[in-house]
Amino acid sequence: MVRFIPYITLLASLSLLTPAEAKDGKSDISSVVIPSEDESEFPAKIYDSLELRHQLNTYYGSENQRSRQMPSIHGRAKLGATFRNGLIDGYFTFGLIKSPNTQQIQQRRPEFEIDIYPWMSRYGQIVQYNLVQFPFDINDYEASENKDYTSDTVYTIGIAPTLILPLHLFGSKLTLKTGVDYWTQFFSGKQYRNDDREPSERDHFAAAGDGSGESNSEEPVEDVAMRYYSQYMTGLGISPSWDRDLSLEVGAFYDVKYLPEYEKDSESNDYRYIRETHSHYRLRLHYKLSTRASFVNDFYHFHSGLFEKKRYGDDRRFRNIARLSYKL
Repeated sequence: MVRFIPYITLLASLSLLTPAEAKDGKSDISSVVIPSEDESEFPAKIYDSLELRHQLNTYYGSENQRSRQMPSIHGRAKLGATFRNGLIDGYFTFGLIKSPNTQQIQQRRPEFEIDIYPWMSRYGQIVQYNLVQFPFDINDYEASENKDYTSDTVYTIGIAPTLILPLHLFGSKLTLKTGVDYWTQFFSGKQYRNDDREPSERDHFAAAGDGSGESNSEEPVEDVAMRYYSQYMTGLGISPSWDRDLSLEVGAFYDVKYLPEYEKDSESNDYRYIRETHSHYRLRLHYKLSTRASFVNDFYHFHSGLFEKKRYGDDRRFRNIARLSYKL
């Protein structure tokens, strides 16, 4: 099995994420493993994996009291194949979501992705990725948690270069990394504007309706403008000499969105772009349980702007994700 991003590939959705669901971008890797030459004799390498995760979102109010917690359990399966000695990777991801206080098990939006690596070395990589998120029944989906505002097919196209500097300190392995991720999206169905929402209330789908194909106005006006997203990342990781299966990492992420703002109460297509930013820290602990199994725990703290405020909106927002993965 060819793996260029060992133990750290995230199966998170790339699109339609609120700041509290901020993604770790495609540039977020710890190392690059170059496939051996003898693997090039095979036209394709099939691989699959299973993942079980527990996710906990915690919110603190204006007086630093805990206002609410939102736990959930996620199960994911991944099936893929690599080609051209690992320079092309295509895979399907399926999943389920279980929230407390309900018997409902929700379907995670199924997706297919193709990653193309024009450059790959021990000092970094460039990946051009193409993600298709397939349609689903919006009535059977918890939009308040996942913020998918459209049940149509979503096409995401992006590119993510990353630079890695491997170092050694007293027998321990250090990794310095920095990278950027740029992406945009297209949709199979028309998107409609909702001009009743103020710019401060906008998100990745600021001008869109509620996902039903209708806006709040009597005569919905089509939303025609593109959205542009980027994430800038830097991090430091260490694998101590006394246990090579253990690694610790701290990372800082800065997200920038360019979203269209249409003229208020106008049916014209005149708009201007507004810039929204948010950021987060992430602490990661990874432990390799065996050649096939691994455990990863991520802790996030979200901020407004470039780490300008410890709150996003009215709340302080934290997230913890514990993941157990197994390669079949």
